[in-house]
Amino acid sequence: MKRTLRIVSIVFLGLIFFLFIFFITQNEQLPEGTSGPEADAMAEKMMESLNYEAWQVTPEVSWTFKGIHSYRWDKMENVVNVKWDNHEVILKPEDKSGIVQNGENYSSQEIEELINTSWDYFNNDSFWLYAPFKAFDPGTERSIVQLKDGRQGLKVTYTSGGSTPGDSYVWILDENHRPTSVKMWVSILPLGGMEFTWENYKTLESGAMIAQDHWLYGSVNIDISDLDSDMNFYEGFYEVAFSDIIEGLGKEYSLLFESYTFDQRDLNMFASSISNTFQKQFSLDSTQQHVLDTITWNFELIENHDNSSRKTVSIMYSSPMSIGNGMFMTSIDFQFGNEKRRIGSIGYIVVRKENGSWKTLHSESVLEF
Repeated sequence: MKRTLRIVSIVFLGLIFFLFIFFITQNEQLPEGTSGPEADAMAEKMMESLNYEAWQVTPEVSWTFKGIHSYRWDKMENVVNVKWDNHEVILKPEDKSGIVQNGENYSSQEIEELINTSWDYFNNDSFWLYAPFKAFDPGTERSIVQLKDGRQGLKVTYTSGGSTPGDSYVWILDENHRPTSVKMWVSILPLGGMEFTWENYKTLESGAMIAQDHWLYGSVNIDISDLDSDMNFYEGFYEVAFSDIIEGLGKEYSLLFESYTFDQRDLNMFASSISNTFQKQFSLDSTQQHVLDTITWNFELIENHDNSSRKTVSIMYSSPMSIGNGMFMTSIDFQFGNEKRRIGSIGYIVVRKENGSWKTLHSESVLEF
């Protein structure tokens, strides 16, 4: 019995000694950094390397955190479906409100606790999804630091907001400014400077890049699985924008349309072409750079069989830009004419999706010769 106790005591003391040595060698002090334009530029390059603009217009993203928490986030309305165990909450993170599915089975106190739990889960788990895009969140400070192993890093400190204000993160970037790992000085971790990898990137349909694996010491992985995004959100967006701008031009400048003999049949052809080719294979006389980048259509109509007179139309859209409250704005450059004369319009339109369809809130066009 005494021999057994002695062995247990030796093992226990050995474990304590090992943990002490591990803490001494692995715990790092938060490095001081240099803030200013260079640090901000470094942060911007990091975000650009992962296509931050595409993330901004990604309408919906879903993922599973460590196989235990599942999310479907409507980024346009900022509403999140959060699932864990046998619970499901429709959460509005902005004001920490929500609806508990099957709420009749819970007391008012339990409902409040579930909503708070869903907010805590989302606040933590979404950080692992898109942390590099949060470098300019309100209350953040950026600086460039030199680590003790000689590497340079971007330190982002959250002075306010979130669950644990005061936390700091140092991003390690590759030659393309893409994050490869992040060192953390956060209240929930026992050691300062614990380093997690940022790897196994997946490019969403919008073009934004998300890291799916975050390894600690090569043995513990904070993984993102079932990562997906839904770009069908934009279905019909450009058709509405096109038809509204054309309608405005047609009403204000009908005489000019008549002078170039653009009749309703031509306009119907343009609208039909857009409808039939959007997000599909385009014909040879039109081009599409990217669904969310500039979209350009060029049409050439031959007026006479002997090719003696031609009419051309060029339509160019900008990327849809979110302006808050579910509203999007896009600009349109519309030009038409023949060999002798060309007129055009630069317009913009503000739309919002309601009940599955886009609705025009405002449109304006300015005709230029």
